[in-house]
Amino acid sequence: MAETLANAYPLHSLTLYSLPRLAARLAQNERTVFSFVREIALSKSSTFGDLYGYFSDSMSTDTGIGGTHRRWLETESALSKANNDVEKEILSATAILGFGVSGERARVKKALLEFAVSSFPGLSLARTRKAIEDLIDRKLLLYRERNDDISVWHGTDIDIRGHLVEEIRRIETEFEAVDILSKEYPAPNWRPVGHNLKNAIRRFFEGRYLCAPDLLRKGFSHSLLSLAPGEDGKIIYCLADTQAEISDLSSLMSSAPSVAPGIVFVVPRRPARILDIALEVMALARLQRNHDIVAMDPFVLPELRHMADSAREDLARVIRRIVCPGGDGGRWFFEGRELLVRDDRGLCERLSEIANRRFPSTPRINNELVVRKQISRPMVNARKKLILAILERNREPSLGFNREATTPDVAMYRTVLEKTGLYISRGEEWGWADPEQLPDRSLAEIWRVLGRFFGDAGVEKSPSGELFCKLELPPYGMRRGVMPVFVAAALQAFAKAVVIKREGKYLSDILASEIEEFCSVPEKFTVDVLEVDTVLSRYLCELIEQFDGRRP
Repeated sequence: MAETLANAYPLHSLTLYSLPRLAARLAQNERTVFSFVREIALSKSSTFGDLYGYFSDSMSTDTGIGGTHRRWLETESALSKANNDVEKEILSATAILGFGVSGERARVKKALLEFAVSSFPGLSLARTRKAIEDLIDRKLLLYRERNDDISVWHGTDIDIRGHLVEEIRRIETEFEAVDILSKEYPAPNWRPVGHNLKNAIRRFFEGRYLCAPDLLRKGFSHSLLSLAPGEDGKIIYCLADTQAEISDLSSLMSSAPSVAPGIVFVVPRRPARILDIALEVMALARLQRNHDIVAMDPFVLPELRHMADSAREDLARVIRRIVCPGGDGGRWFFEGRELLVRDDRGLCERLSEIANRRFPSTPRINNELVVRKQISRPMVNARKKLILAILERNREPSLGFNREATTPDVAMYRTVLEKTGLYISRGEEWGWADPEQLPDRSLAEIWRVLGRFFGDAGVEKSPSGELFCKLELPPYGMRRGVMPVFVAAALQAFAKAVVIKREGKYLSDILASEIEEFCSVPEKFTVDVLEVDTVLSRYLCELIEQFDGRRP
């Protein structure tokens, strides 16, 4: 190898490495290689500058997809701003080493660039390093430290930083950090995995951002700290810009242990310029859409994109310190005490403990396609078929379903009604189980709630507040997706003398569509359970016998 490199003089080893790659991509392979060797000056070692100059015309005309024209344009712009031959050599080397074989950009490590340029005669490593740092400071080279990747960056004569400052001042009164973060980096949700597996449900704690001054001013009466029926819990990520705000938040977290049940608070360990970075991200996005500024220079838009990428990386790094458990991440509080959270697994364990305490009476129904807040359209159709079977084929074996079938409605029947023990065989007859017969005590409690709602006489009841809110809130935490099946079953099992009205009008017949609407918009409906004593019951039975020929 050493002999080959020595015989290749005046071709430098790095020139010998790069020449055939450039010739294969931009010209005619071997023919171009020999043409270059024939035309170079034999009195000195060839450099990257010689290579770049030889192939410059070919790069400028390579305008196809994956071509080199754009990178040539950037390199030419950077070369025009170079102060000396060393800087030009570095820029040429960066451009050539960055050309991949098939249109991609090759990764150029900083150490590789330093070695490549300093290996030429007359260029020391110290001088090369200083020149590279100067080019990076002047924005002619772009260095991504995380990836250890260096590339040519053309810069522009437009005062982009000045335009950015003006844009930030223009929008700083229009946006808050919470609004920008919710769009750019939505707060992550976390699942109590252990609780979900135990109860065959998919609960989650919704993540929300909240600025420290806003929380400190309103305290635990803040509207964001309330949970609506159907919400399992929330994780409030507090955004603090000063150490004083962090101290006040920590004191607030430990002062009211019983406030805001189901709410977990995350307090950062150190302040961060979240609002400043978020405003910069928003301002850069707006500048990219400003045609007047972009049209000033063909390099403005790429530089704005680079600045936006860097700003988003900074924002993501700051956000990760708050939302990710463990390390130097935030401190997690619940009901006045700090949770022991070292990693993702530890957080899921703590959330499972909270969910178990909030929802101890969650019934286990092993069908995740229907036990959810909203179900898919095919599952809605399957649910309607099951409700229709409950209403029309009540007391038939398996509600008239083919037990060997594998359709979604049959699967829903098995998991929701048969496997849970709600619909059982009693010898030759089938019927609905009593709460005491159910093996799942949580399901028995819910069955009793439904039985009281449709069976206990009294004033007109609203299913919105007296049934569905009760079932969705702790300790049950049922999902709306499965409730229509339970309502249809409860009507058959418990409703002996019930009047159901929709917007004040009596429903003469209850269909599957009415059950679906009863559960989706319950505020339209009222339920009146009539009290039937022994005398009235006997009278009604005799009346039915006279007209129907049989005594019920």
